[in-house]
Amino acid sequence: MYTLIEHRQRALVSKRRLLVGALFGVLVLLIVSCGDSGDEDETTGLMTVTTIDETSTPSTPSTTGTTITSTEPPPTRDVLVYFGTGDPDVCAAVAPHERSVPAGTEPIRAGFDQLVAGPTADEAEEAFSFFSTATEDTVRSATIDDGLLVVDFDDFRAELTPAGANSSCGSGLLLAELNSTAFQFDEVDMVRYELEGSCDEFGEWLQRSCIEVDRAQWADLVASLLPGQPFEGIFGPGATFGVIGVAVEDELNVRALPGDDQAILDSLDPLTTGLVYAGRARRLGPPTSVWYEVQAGEVVGWVHSRFVAPLSAT
Repeated sequence: MYTLIEHRQRALVSKRRLLVGALFGVLVLLIVSCGDSGDEDETTGLMTVTTIDETSTPSTPSTTGTTITSTEPPPTRDVLVYFGTGDPDVCAAVAPHERSVPAGTEPIRAGFDQLVAGPTADEAEEAFSFFSTATEDTVRSATIDDGLLVVDFDDFRAELTPAGANSSCGSGLLLAELNSTAFQFDEVDMVRYELEGSCDEFGEWLQRSCIEVDRAQWADLVASLLPGQPFEGIFGPGATFGVIGVAVEDELNVRALPGDDQAILDSLDPLTTGLVYAGRARRLGPPTSVWYEVQAGEVVGWVHSRFVAPLSAT
């Protein structure tokens, strides 16, 4: 027999054992439930359970094609076209106008294509030409071989004759436009013009024979048409000038021909340098003034000698 105290002690131990067993059962249930929790990794504080789905396919980053559009304009090059200045006293007086054409085009052909399209609306304010939109796209070909340029046109007589392009003064202007446009290209030594393959047809239309012009003839003709008298200056071709004597708020005008009343091709800032003397000078008057032909960047024109001087070593 055991005493009442021993009985109570044995009952207390038994309760403790039941309590420990219950706690152990709860712990087992917690571990099992964590094992069934899905595909995600979880940390329980007791252990980390990782479930791997072997049937899943690794994801591949999706790529979306992106089209990049360039905002840069296509490359171009500049050519000159020559239109009449409208001077009634000099039929063949012409002045250059700059045009931009695609860099990949043949420059001589591009120059004549631009010429026969006539002046733009802005150019027409100070230029005159028999060519217009009515003669656009009339260049059949422009080919050069060993320095000889042959430019063949569609028969544009019906568009040009009523305006007087084949008159004495009109033909002088027409040829001045054509020749000046042709001889801007250094590789051209001589030029011939044709109507649908016939040089005689072109010449007869202008009351002449087949028209072939070489560079020296063209230069002499241009010189003979310049206003004023030739002036033998002290500078040789290629001398370099700078702009002098121009107020800081003013500009020096580069004109198509010698004279204050001639068309303005460009305007130069005070102290501009790098003007290249082209070798020709003209004296006008009275009052007496001397004008130099210079190249300023892409523009060739005339400036008053009072406002330019040769650059010194300093």
